[in-house]
Amino acid sequence: MQRRLAILVESILFDLDGTLVDTRPGIGYALREAIAVVMPHKKVDIPDLRSIIGPPIRDVLKKAIPDIDNATLDELERQFRSTYDSIGWQKCSAYDGVVDTMSRIARRKIKCFVVTNKRIQPTLKILERLQLKVYFDEVVSWDSGAKPYASKVEMVGYVINKYHLKSKTMLLVGDSSEEAQAAKANGAKFAAVAYGYGNVHTRSEWQKDYILDKFSDLLKIVSSTP
Repeated sequence: MQRRLAILVESILFDLDGTLVDTRPGIGYALREAIAVVMPHKKVDIPDLRSIIGPPIRDVLKKAIPDIDNATLDELERQFRSTYDSIGWQKCSAYDGVVDTMSRIARRKIKCFVVTNKRIQPTLKILERLQLKVYFDEVVSWDSGAKPYASKVEMVGYVINKYHLKSKTMLLVGDSSEEAQAAKANGAKFAAVAYGYGNVHTRSEWQKDYILDKFSDLLKIVSSTP
C-alpha cells in the first residue's frame, strides 16, 4: 500500500463494482445472454469488461457495442436487466479480505456507506447475499433517490449533507476516475484500489492519497489514525 499522509478517518464511502465486489462474471453472463436474445445473428466481439464496467449499464452496453442503434440498445438494456436481476447478480464474490476488513472497521464506529452506479435492487441483494449490508449506514445507488443522481459527485454530496459528515475526515474508496472526481469535488481523501476495473491508480491526472494493493490495506489507514 502506498500512502501520502495519515488522516483521522470518521467516515468511509465505498464504490461497489471493482472495489467491494467482483461483479464481472454476472455482468458478462447477462450481457452474453442479452446479445443472444436480441441480436442472435450478429457476431459481437465483447471487449474486456474490466475496461468498461463502472458507469450505468446503458453506457456499458454502448461501449461494448459502439455501433448499436437506440431501438436495439433499448431492447438490449431491458433484456440485460431481466437476466441480471434473475440470475446474473448471483454470479459475484466479495474480494479477498472484504468481509473481515469491514468487520474490523465496524468495531471502530466509523460510518460507512456504499455509493454505486448499479441499481438499488440488485445492489442490496448482492450485499445481503455476501453478508456485507450490515456494515453500511446507507447504500446509495443512482436510482435510490427521489430522482436519479447525475453522478457520484451528487451521491457523495447527498451522504455528506444527510449525515453531517466532515470532508476532512472522510475517505472515498474506489477503482475509477468517477470516484476520484467525487472525492476531489467534495473535499475528501481518495484511496484508489489497484485490483479493480478502472485502473485509476495508474492515471496521473487524478490525485491518489492512498493506493490499496488489496482491500485489507485499508486497515493500515484506519489504524494509523488517532
